[in-house]
Amino acid sequence: EGPGASSAPAPPEPASPAPGDEDEVFFDEHTDASFLTIAPIGSTPGLQMRDASGGGWLDVERDFSADAGAASSRAPARHVVVFAGDFLEVLTNGRYIAARHRVACPRRRDVDGGGQSCAAAVPTRRLSMPFLVRGQPGAKIDTARFLEECPDAPLQRIE
Repeated sequence: EGPGASSAPAPPEPASPAPGDEDEVFFDEHTDASFLTIAPIGSTPGLQMRDASGGGWLDVERDFSADAGAASSRAPARHVVVFAGDFLEVLTNGRYIAARHRVACPRRRDVDGGGQSCAAAVPTRRLSMPFLVRGQPGAKIDTARFLEECPDAPLQRIE
């Protein structure tokens, strides 16, 4: 047995932007019920991480999308984003915080500073296949032996 992986559920219909929000949100802010999430760069940038220091959003895929700088939008993505999930936050007593993230379409600015809608700025579909690393239902985590050797480790004691 050991860790397993699964893909995320299909996102719901696009949400309306919040008042004053410049982005169209497609999959609202959340954390993942996983140890880690491994997300290959999507076909169109859209994954945003909450900036812990300022509360804003970081466009983590912007410079790495499959079509950034490539002649074809079908160029293979060569990058992944890896981030902590809820299970890792609990297991490490908060040493690693589950990443708050969402999928949104940042509005692009035109020359006169007005916002351009996502429908006009990017393709209508975004393909992304994140893998959530979880434990198998019958697997047991035992940190007791490790904590006996490393008592100051930031781990939850589980036997």
